[in-house]
Amino acid sequence: LEAHGYVLEARGKRPRGEPPQRFEAPRPNALWQADFTEVRVHDDKLYVLVMLDDFSRFVVGRAYRPKGGGKVESAIRTLKRELWELEEFHDREHAAARLREFFLECNEDRAHMGIDGVTPADRYFGRADRVLAQVQEAARGRHAMLASVA
Repeated sequence: LEAHGYVLEARGKRPRGEPPQRFEAPRPNALWQADFTEVRVHDDKLYVLVMLDDFSRFVVGRAYRPKGGGKVESAIRTLKRELWELEEFHDREHAAARLREFFLECNEDRAHMGIDGVTPADRYFGRADRVLAQVQEAARGRHAMLASVA
């Protein structure tokens, strides 16, 4: 085929070509990703719609009616692994309350390695540079203390 001007684009199961490049929106609210998942509460089904700011990973919305990308799918995997597979919900209201608590904690309290170890809220609300400077200052202080002890 190559002798007649055809170029093979894929061989086997893995396509050849340039590796995928990491993409990130340039600022908060420039791009949101959305995806939904189906979860069960006893005999009832809930459809959880997760809307995530691409720049900060901040979860900006949730709903119970259906209608992405890798970042939001990762958030859904975390939701299932850390909440849905571990807790029993009494009813829809209990599930909705735990969802609010879960995403509040994910947005405000959890450092995210994909965004330099700050929380999604730090990045979404423009606090990331200040938080990183505080972390670096604390690290310098610890290093200086350890050096003086040694």
